[in-house]
Amino acid sequence: MTLAPAVPTAAYVRERWATGGPARLLRAAAWATVLEPLVRAFYRVRAEGVANLEALRGPVLFAANHCAHLDTCFIIASLPWRWRSRLSVAASASKIFGPRLFGLPMKGALAALLGNAFPLALPRGHPRDNLLTVMVAAGWSVLLYPEGRLCLSGTIERFRGGVGIVVIATGAEVVPVRVAVDRPGLWEGNRFGRGDVRVVFGEPRRFGNENPPSDVARELEATVRSLGAWR
Repeated sequence: MTLAPAVPTAAYVRERWATGGPARLLRAAAWATVLEPLVRAFYRVRAEGVANLEALRGPVLFAANHCAHLDTCFIIASLPWRWRSRLSVAASASKIFGPRLFGLPMKGALAALLGNAFPLALPRGHPRDNLLTVMVAAGWSVLLYPEGRLCLSGTIERFRGGVGIVVIATGAEVVPVRVAVDRPGLWEGNRFGRGDVRVVFGEPRRFGNENPPSDVARELEATVRSLGAWR
């Protein structure tokens, strides 16, 4: 698996194997025949607020809380095809793309194949040079978890300010997403019943250069928290 260059470009995104035609076909087939049926066999996944996506055009950012190991699966399964077919996932550069098995980055390769995941490193230089920003510029929507870590307790932690930097840099609309595991499923240790999961899509937001990154992070966090009250 080729590492991203220090300064990613649109050409790199086009040449990246996970965004190429064969990988996209294999990903779609895997989701249609194996992954989504498995997810729905063990979880009742209910999507709310999907109407908020209907008027959107072009790539967007999906900013979600991270409360379960299968959050990405729940969100992808809840998205209409036109969104999931052009979705990428910002994943931990150290936890997902760092570990190796027999010297090979198997975990990262699997995440890239099945979720079009890419390693996220919050910008140290200019935010336009961040791979997330380049992915959006190349026409890919991005799912990101602003907490920066998995919180199995269900508590939403503080959204990192660095997320506000890349949100502003992309210029894309942001769709807040709340995932709520109302009843544990197989992955959470419930072997005798299906889990219940809600995926709530909020109204899209857009932030400009006049918004301080820390304010963007706080506003997104507050919005995602508020979505938990939907029923």
